[in-house]
Amino acid sequence: MAPPPGDPHGGGRRRTGGGAALALVGLSVLLTAAVGLLGPSVAVPDPGPGAFPLHLAADPHPWLVTALHAGAVGTGAAGLALALRALRRGWRPDPRRLLAAGALAAAALALLPPLGSADHLSYAAYGRIAAQGGDPYADPPDAWRGGTDPVASAVEEPWRATTSVYGPVATAEQALASALGGAGLGATVTWLALLNAAAVVGAGVVLLRTARRDPVRRARAVLLWALNPLVLLLVVAGAHVDGLAVALGVAGLAALRRSPLLAGALLGAAAGTKASTLLLALAAAWAVRAAPRDLARLAAGGALVLLPAYALAGPHALDQLRAASRYVSLGSPWHLLEGTLDGALGSELSRPLIGLGAWALTALVALALARLVPAPPAADRVQSAARAGALLCGAWVLCAPYSLPWYDAALWAPLALLPASALDLVALLRTTGAALAYVPGRSVPGDAVHDAVLAWRSVVTPWLGLALLLLVLHLALRRPGRPGRPGRPALPGRQSGERPRPPARAR
Repeated sequence: MAPPPGDPHGGGRRRTGGGAALALVGLSVLLTAAVGLLGPSVAVPDPGPGAFPLHLAADPHPWLVTALHAGAVGTGAAGLALALRALRRGWRPDPRRLLAAGALAAAALALLPPLGSADHLSYAAYGRIAAQGGDPYADPPDAWRGGTDPVASAVEEPWRATTSVYGPVATAEQALASALGGAGLGATVTWLALLNAAAVVGAGVVLLRTARRDPVRRARAVLLWALNPLVLLLVVAGAHVDGLAVALGVAGLAALRRSPLLAGALLGAAAGTKASTLLLALAAAWAVRAAPRDLARLAAGGALVLLPAYALAGPHALDQLRAASRYVSLGSPWHLLEGTLDGALGSELSRPLIGLGAWALTALVALALARLVPAPPAADRVQSAARAGALLCGAWVLCAPYSLPWYDAALWAPLALLPASALDLVALLRTTGAALAYVPGRSVPGDAVHDAVLAWRSVVTPWLGLALLLLVLHLALRRPGRPGRPGRPALPGRQSGERPRPPARAR
């Protein structure tokens, strides 16, 4: 009998759990699609009139939407955990088929209304302002055209009076979507979602090609990114600009093998989309630190993109970014100290103090994570950069005062290029916990769902984040050896000393 699709080893799925993993991933995608397809709700902002994005306008009950959204997170996390476990048990799926499935899922989700936040409405507004000759770094959405513009006026609180925090490259992409969508909010949002989905799929292709011939790494490259149900839910279905930023960053890391200058340009474009992807540029610099000429080429490539971009945008393009550096999200462990420090010192002093503490903690946690992830050969620049990127971005999403679940895209992409390690478990716990904290996501006060979710996000989630930080430090202290030294860190679902299982064979 022929083996089932995606399983070249025939009966291996039943013994390894690969089939169950894919079933849960598929269920997560279906639940995600259901939330969008039902139309405007506590998770989905009203996309306005028009044929796109596709939805039913079913006016679903808030608790139904919340249950579907939470179910998508839970089944997605379980499916991803089972997939990683199945790989360790010998499951060898066809990565090209997995990538095709991820691409189809991304395309379908991009045609539905974005869910989980109203950020895409801000993207559309900034693009509209830029496309009409305004300055999204100076003109807030609620003031554009006297507050009557059909696109800019759709921005939801608390961002209606907020100018753009995103880089000039993001603004160019948003202006392109606005030019394609015209005065239609739904059409503009759909173009934004399609461009973002294309970037995510493109990054998936780059990751798969970069993984080369190793079957396990090729499978990981797809399962942790293009077919990662949490990435599909948070980044693709949410239509977040993080998809474009991380895709450019991934392309930059992959280009290190051939051209540091090109790598620098791509990483500069990533940073010009979202500033946090500068961490990936630092990772690339770490990988070429022993070659001063290549380091200079890398820096020159970044400067060739960033300097003209910000020269055109103007220095005030950084104003909102500086303001955002003072924010503390409700789900962050820093929220546990925010009120006390604000009361004792005043926010003018406490917020910079929190920022300094966060950077110090990020450095400490990055060193701790380094003990969990074996170092690749020094000659492999892409692997070295991917490892450094995963360590830096992992520490950042765990320690940043303002950290949202879709920010984790910057962790999952470099992690997809690395062999299995305890960082897989840390990433899965972090993203799952953060995603559940932002179900259903929109800020719609006045209903029971909003009040219950807000209590969970602000009271329970910060303690869970602190517990995860303590778990990282505990795992790091348990592992013998020095940071960066090759070794065998404990893997989730595998006992110390257990011998690896051979690949599953056909019966």
